[in-house]
Amino acid sequence: MRATDPLILFPIQWIDEAQLIHQLTEETLLITQTTALANDWKRRIALEKRARETSNASRNHVCETPHVTDWQTWIQEIVLSCLEIPTPLTPLQEHYLWLEIIEHDLRQNNIEFTPAAISQLANQALSAYQMIVDYEIPPSELASHQQHDGCAALLRWLTPVQQQFPPRQPLSCKRTLAAHLVDALLESASMVTMVKMKYDTLVIDQIEYLPPKHQQLLKKLYAAGIVLVSYREHINNTARKIEQFHDQASETSAIAKKIAAIIRHHPHANIAVLCADRDQQRMRSYAQKIHLHCNPDHIFLPEFQHHPQVSIHGQTLIEEPLIQQLWSLFELIQNPVIQQKRLFTLLMAPYLQGDANEQQERIALDQRLRKQNRYQFNIQSLQTMPGMADKMPQLLRILNTLKRWERSPRPASDWAKEIQQNLQRMGVPTLAFDDDESIDIYNQFLDALAKLAELDHLQKELSFSQALQALKRCCASPVRYMQRLYPNIRVMPLEEGLGMRFDYAFITQMDDRNFPAKKHNHPLLPNALLRQHQVASAERDFTIKQSQRFWQQTHAIAPSVLYSFCHFDNGLALLPSSFLPFVDSSNHDHEKSAKAVDPSEQLLPPSTQLVPFTATPPSPQLLNGILKGGTYLLRHQALCPFKGFAYGQLQCQPLEITEAGILPRQKGSILHLAMFHFWQQLGTQAQLIAQMQEESLLQKTIQQAIVYAFSQLKFPLQSELQAIETERLQQVILDWIPYEINRPPFQIKALESEWTLTIPTERGLVPMTMIIDRIDQDSMGNIIIIDYKTGKKNSSKNWLGDRLKDPQLPLYAMSEYWGHSAQINNNTPVHAIAYARIRSGEMGLEGLAYEDLSIAGIDTYQAKGELPQSWDELKAMWQTQLSELALEILEGVCDVNPMPGACEQCGLDALCRIQEMGFNDHTTSDNNLSERTDE
Repeated sequence: MRATDPLILFPIQWIDEAQLIHQLTEETLLITQTTALANDWKRRIALEKRARETSNASRNHVCETPHVTDWQTWIQEIVLSCLEIPTPLTPLQEHYLWLEIIEHDLRQNNIEFTPAAISQLANQALSAYQMIVDYEIPPSELASHQQHDGCAALLRWLTPVQQQFPPRQPLSCKRTLAAHLVDALLESASMVTMVKMKYDTLVIDQIEYLPPKHQQLLKKLYAAGIVLVSYREHINNTARKIEQFHDQASETSAIAKKIAAIIRHHPHANIAVLCADRDQQRMRSYAQKIHLHCNPDHIFLPEFQHHPQVSIHGQTLIEEPLIQQLWSLFELIQNPVIQQKRLFTLLMAPYLQGDANEQQERIALDQRLRKQNRYQFNIQSLQTMPGMADKMPQLLRILNTLKRWERSPRPASDWAKEIQQNLQRMGVPTLAFDDDESIDIYNQFLDALAKLAELDHLQKELSFSQALQALKRCCASPVRYMQRLYPNIRVMPLEEGLGMRFDYAFITQMDDRNFPAKKHNHPLLPNALLRQHQVASAERDFTIKQSQRFWQQTHAIAPSVLYSFCHFDNGLALLPSSFLPFVDSSNHDHEKSAKAVDPSEQLLPPSTQLVPFTATPPSPQLLNGILKGGTYLLRHQALCPFKGFAYGQLQCQPLEITEAGILPRQKGSILHLAMFHFWQQLGTQAQLIAQMQEESLLQKTIQQAIVYAFSQLKFPLQSELQAIETERLQQVILDWIPYEINRPPFQIKALESEWTLTIPTERGLVPMTMIIDRIDQDSMGNIIIIDYKTGKKNSSKNWLGDRLKDPQLPLYAMSEYWGHSAQINNNTPVHAIAYARIRSGEMGLEGLAYEDLSIAGIDTYQAKGELPQSWDELKAMWQTQLSELALEILEGVCDVNPMPGACEQCGLDALCRIQEMGFNDHTTSDNNLSERTDE
């Protein structure tokens, strides 16, 4: 039998769902592939038994918990029952065992890796060792593949591991590795007896590709007389429908609306959103959108009295808001300098705020510090602030505890006690946990602290940083939601939901990238070696066969199944999965449904599909004939061709760092909206001066602009944050007005003006769209283009030189040659370009003009050295430079060649590997080139 064939080692019985529920007695155990599937079986069986009791007029509404478990849990249960088998190391202990061995090996070979990379290597080595043991791969075969770097490293690491925990160690040993448990069970004299004492029948569901060792275990039980039964899924004639969307945002929104409509009519419906893409960020986006549509706070109708619960499969403890708040305290201990965002997190932590009076005092303290433009603090300066002891005793208690926190190295168990005791000193467990779920989450955190203490068996002492890293790993386990074990709506990866049963199922992201899934090789084991030992995942046709099975199972998951896919993802054009029939990929309507699927049609694709490959030069992603990315894409291409290619062509995006309060880019959005409405009301400098004569009228205009800004936001903002931001924004606009008053007279020509530009290149025209914040015209008829910035200072020096460092405003200056706008006459000459930096403490204009316009910060262009001799010649140089940048994008130029400062906050260093190329001087800070926070 090949490893890619289903599990059929001996005569085996088949059973369907009705028979299974009827025959699942105390002597029968159902074993599933995953814990989630086991929980779903328990729910279905309990509901079926309760329905039977109700039909029999029984008053007993409590039924016995069905005998259902997953494969790994079952193995652990047998091991605990057989007393002669050594106790296995915990997952945390095994991880740190490999971590210590790998770190020692890297030090000996003078190889440098980051702690995160070493941790990832430990995970990979752990999975590789499990595979070596399960498939009985001898070390001699690993030695024959030493040309493979990963295999050579793994061979070095195996020796110390097997010296401590030999594969064939005597049963009298105290500890063993998890990979050796099946071997120990096969050698155990009491294993079969222990299983037969509990069960005479094992029903197997969703377990088709077991390693040889695990197959031997089942064969041994079968030979001893235990009946093996395989569950056979019945494929129903479900109502199947396919819908196509323009992008993920429209797909997410449409599915959330459909789920909300279902909940209105069936409040307790069991609904699944199964994502072909396993990305946790996308799943979280679905969950948030569904929650907003199904639990609208502003609607009080009878159909909304039931608040459905939305659960994300795999949500970890460290991702819980309560635990993230605790983690912010630990980060304050590591770094003596407290940034404003961390202080805000501490001040606004809901379970650390004490009574209502102290909450108000903390809010007032945050407002005072913001007005003073203070963004860095230390614990001692906060402790000595006026009124701290009288008005904010809880905050002072926390600061005193943080100040006295001991950070000297100590055993893991001591760290666990230290963390728990200090949290108690700060009052965390005794303060307002106002719901059972918060108490449950905190108890799970205490369980994670108990797991941390397990490291005492392997490591003598840990630094505080090492202890936090270990604790974070303990908190990476999925959350156990006691109050919502079976929520209404579950969002999970597609393969995790297969085998479950729902009332409605939405299977999303069914495009050619995600389904069928791409084959992934193991980083430490060569594929040829794995195929030689018939490892299923290494076979070439395994992915297709597995996808065919997945596809069939989706037809049985619910009576109503909706498949969906997007045509674009961040500008990347996508095609529907080859498993979706009758889809016209040329139709890009946002929400037009494809033809319904006829269940009688053959839906499976051929096992192999040959697609001709033609080497063609890369080209930018065009959306409706327009280059997507615009000035953003040109800027990255100018700073570093690889960065422009990665952002624009490969759609690579670094993970966004979450912060407490309002993000800098969100502040920029609010300011842009407020300034747009402010000048839309006024229109001219003269009108502004007139309102300056009456303070109440000006305040009213500013207030209306701010209200408009908040009404147009695309992201929710809490009322407390909105109040703080309103006060800050009022002061910012008032501080900016003098810069407008002190200019020569002007009027607003256009606001948020949309332009279509066509850049000529040697390979043709490159069309793009852009939005110009503001176009002014002074009393002399001069046109001045202004772009608002709320981030770091921008220098006009970036517009001069052999290569543009910041092409945004030079591109705006080309609007008179290349652009078209419905709001302003074409061919209107541009006389000046400038950034308006509107930021507390750092306000002003900075730009260039063709002559002296008497505006502070906008300098008259003067030729120096080899620079163009006039304003017109400067714009001619910009035309050439912008055309060259556009040509680079068309030709797919992607050299790793960054300008100074381009690497700061780039987030792609792991992809371009610039540190290995000797570009150290290019990664130094340059304020003029660092990422601006308002873009």
